[in-house]
Amino acid sequence: MLKFKHLNLKLTVISVSVLILIGSVGYEVHNWTKSYQSMERQTIQNFDTLWSTIWDDKTKTFNDKLDQNMIQSLEQYASTPTYVKKLKLAKSSVGLNIIEYNTSTLNQLLSASNSYYELQEDDNNFKEQEAKNQSIIEKIETLIKNINDNNSLLTYNNKEFSLSDINPDIQKIATLSTDIKWKDLSFYNKNIEDLKKLYELQQKENQTEIEQKAIIDLKSKLDEFVKSAKEYEANIKNDYITIKDLKEILNSLNQISPNVKDSYFTNLKDYASESTSISYKTYFSNNLFNQNQTLNKFKNHLSQIEINVQFKADVTTVTNKNDEKSSQTLKLSLNTSLSDENDDDLVNINSLKNIKLNLIQNQTIKKFKAETTTTTPNNQNRQSNSTTNPSTSNRNQRRN
Repeated sequence: MLKFKHLNLKLTVISVSVLILIGSVGYEVHNWTKSYQSMERQTIQNFDTLWSTIWDDKTKTFNDKLDQNMIQSLEQYASTPTYVKKLKLAKSSVGLNIIEYNTSTLNQLLSASNSYYELQEDDNNFKEQEAKNQSIIEKIETLIKNINDNNSLLTYNNKEFSLSDINPDIQKIATLSTDIKWKDLSFYNKNIEDLKKLYELQQKENQTEIEQKAIIDLKSKLDEFVKSAKEYEANIKNDYITIKDLKEILNSLNQISPNVKDSYFTNLKDYASESTSISYKTYFSNNLFNQNQTLNKFKNHLSQIEINVQFKADVTTVTNKNDEKSSQTLKLSLNTSLSDENDDDLVNINSLKNIKLNLIQNQTIKKFKAETTTTTPNNQNRQSNSTTNPSTSNRNQRRN
């Protein structure tokens, strides 16, 4: 019996040990599997796999998965020129893509258009996405223009409507229709309708008591709309200028062209030491903006214009010191023009950096170089012979 119990005890210990061993091995296998799966996910996730989640190969455009978080993920894997080019496309498109698929405030619409104008050249090699971006920009700017046009018909004093100051042209004001998911669209259109109704009630000669009460009620509701309308106007002015403003800018640039100075530019090349012909980029300097009030108002954006410089230096030598001199001519040409846009039409202020300017920089340099006299070997031999040849010297002495 004792032996049996002892044997039973041994079997129990062995069984427990086996169970512990199996459990331990099972736990380790689970950890290895989990670790391997994690490593596998890390190995599989790369630029191409991320790109496939946001890019539609059929339409060759982005889907609704592109957002700022995805941009940050792509930045970690953009290790080749091709990936960098795609990343730039995503960055130029992300703001507009978010606008297309989400409800947005006016500030978000303005921000998206600004970002696109800053990076718009990055979609040039992706025609389908470029067309999509341009379509969204057109919708945004049509909405902004319509808001701006309506604001021009609103006459208000401070932040409240004055019934006596309501512009008769208010009858021309229109509700807005757009595919853009603008957050305030319903609010805006409702107030436009109320505003027109308020004007119609005000024009009636014999107002009933109900109509008079309606006027008071409408006026109190429209005060909030006026506050919003003024905010819309201020935000639009921060990010858009009128065609009239753009015309003044272009006119100022044309006026400085005949008398352009080298101090108007940064990093302009100095006089060359040898003949050369190259091209490079330059920018407007503070000196120009300090002397021109019209341009100075838009300094932050005009200073970003890349000016193409065609540089040519003709260097020759002269032997007369008085003929040594250097001269330089600068010619600035504007390659941007406007067609039949109305003065009140709007243009994004960031597009000012896309104004096309060329600068021709020609140098004529005459460098003095003194003449040097050279002695030939034959002359040296003759001189040496006449002074050191003994036979010649003896013959001359005998003649004497």
